[in-house]
Amino acid sequence: MIHLGDYFSPLNLNNLLILFSFVFCCEVVGYKLVRLCSVVIPKFLRGATWLLGLGSIIFLYFLSHFFLPYNNYLLIFFSIFLFFLSLPLYIKEKALVSLLGFLKENKIPLVIMLIILPKIIVKSSLPPYLWDEMAYHYVSPYILNFEKNWQILNSFYQNLPRLLETLYIALFSLSKTYAISRLIHFMIFLTSIMTLHTYIKQRFDSFSAALFFSAALFYGENFLLWSTLGYVDVGTTSFVMIALFCFIESYLVNKKELLLFSLVFIGMAVGSKYSALTQLFSLTILTPVVLFFKQKLYYLKSKMFVIGFVMSVVLGGYWYFKNMLFTGNPIYPFMFGCKFESCETVSLAYTHAFNLSNFNLIYRSIFLKNTLLEILFPISIFLTFLFGDLKIKKILLLLFVFIIIEILCVSPISGYESRYFYHWQLISLFILVMPVTLLVKSYLSFRSKQSQHD
Repeated sequence: MIHLGDYFSPLNLNNLLILFSFVFCCEVVGYKLVRLCSVVIPKFLRGATWLLGLGSIIFLYFLSHFFLPYNNYLLIFFSIFLFFLSLPLYIKEKALVSLLGFLKENKIPLVIMLIILPKIIVKSSLPPYLWDEMAYHYVSPYILNFEKNWQILNSFYQNLPRLLETLYIALFSLSKTYAISRLIHFMIFLTSIMTLHTYIKQRFDSFSAALFFSAALFYGENFLLWSTLGYVDVGTTSFVMIALFCFIESYLVNKKELLLFSLVFIGMAVGSKYSALTQLFSLTILTPVVLFFKQKLYYLKSKMFVIGFVMSVVLGGYWYFKNMLFTGNPIYPFMFGCKFESCETVSLAYTHAFNLSNFNLIYRSIFLKNTLLEILFPISIFLTFLFGDLKIKKILLLLFVFIIIEILCVSPISGYESRYFYHWQLISLFILVMPVTLLVKSYLSFRSKQSQHD
C-alpha cells in the first residue's frame, strides 16, 4: 500500500543536507572533469563547474536504469564513487579557494538573494500542482516503486530529452519529496545569473552587474516562479545563457577553451529540452561565420573542439543517440520517419507564428507588457551603438545575429511560446543595462580627470 502522504514534505534540515551534499559532490566532480580536459576554468565560470559534475552523475544514473530499478542508493553510490575519484585533484589544486573567491565576487548577489529566500523556501516546498509537473516532469511514487527499467519503446514522455527530469527522479528517490528537486532547479538558475553577474562585472562594472542580477531575479516573478516548478524551461535557459556568453567571450578574447565550455553547456541544454535545438543550430551556424571573419577556422579542427563535442554528448546529447537507436528518429516523436505510428510534426496549435501581425504580441510578451521596458529597449540599443566601445558593439551585434538565426530556424516548424524563449528575456535585460555601463564609464572617467586636475 502506497501512502501519498509519505512522499510530500517541505524543506527541512535533512532535505537541505542531502541537497547541499549532492551539490558539493557535483562541484568536486565537475572540477575534475574540466581539469581532465587540460583547460583553465575562466574566472566567471568558476561557480558553474558543479553543473558539469551534475551532468556526469546523472549520465551514470541514466545508464543504470537500463539494468536496475530506481533505487535510493544509486544516486549515493554514483555520487560518492565519482567524488572520491575526483577529490585528490580538488585538494591538490586548492579548488575550494577559487570557489570561495567566486562566491566573494558575488557577495552582493548573495545578499540580494536573502531578500527572496523565504519565498524560495515556500515555493520549493509546495507539492506538484501543475499538469505537466504531475504528468511527466516528476516521477510518481507508483513508478518509483514498480518501474524496473526505462519504458522507452513507444512512450512519448520517456523519449523526450530528460536530463533534468532524471535529476528530479534521482533526488526524489533519495529524499521522497519534490522539494529539493524544486530547489535545485532554482540553484541552476541562480548559478547562471551569478555567472553572468561575474562576467558583466569583469568586462564592464560592478553596478551594471548588480543591476542585471537584480533585474533577472525580480523580473515579474517569471524566473522565481518557473525556476521553483517541476518544469525544465528555466534550467534549459540557464544552460543556454552560459553557452551563449562563453561563445561571445571566445570571440572577443580568442580562447579555444571557451568554445569548449559553450559546446558543453549547449549539450546540457539540448539534453534538457527539444526547444534548445534551435539555440544549438543558431550557435552552430554562427560559429563558422564568426571564426571565418576572424580567420580562425582552425578552431573547428582543434583538439579542444573535439573534446567539447564529446563532452556535450556525454552530458546531454546522449538522449538523441538513445532515441535514434530505439525509435529510428533522434527527435522522436517529431518530424522525420519513425518506427511507430504516433509520429507528428511540431505543433503550431498553442504557439504564435513568427510574422509581422504577431510582432507586437511577441515583443510585449518578452517584456511582460511593461511599457517602460518596451520603450527603454530600443533606446538602449541606440545609445549602445552610438556611444559604446567596439567590444560592446560586437557583443550586441552577436546577440542580434544569434536571435535572427534562431527565428529563421524555428519559424518553419513552430512558433513563439514565452517559456521556450526565456533566454530572450535575459538577453533583453542584458541589453537594457548596457547604457548604464556607458554612464558608469563616463562618470569614472570624469572623476579621474577631476582628480588629476585637483
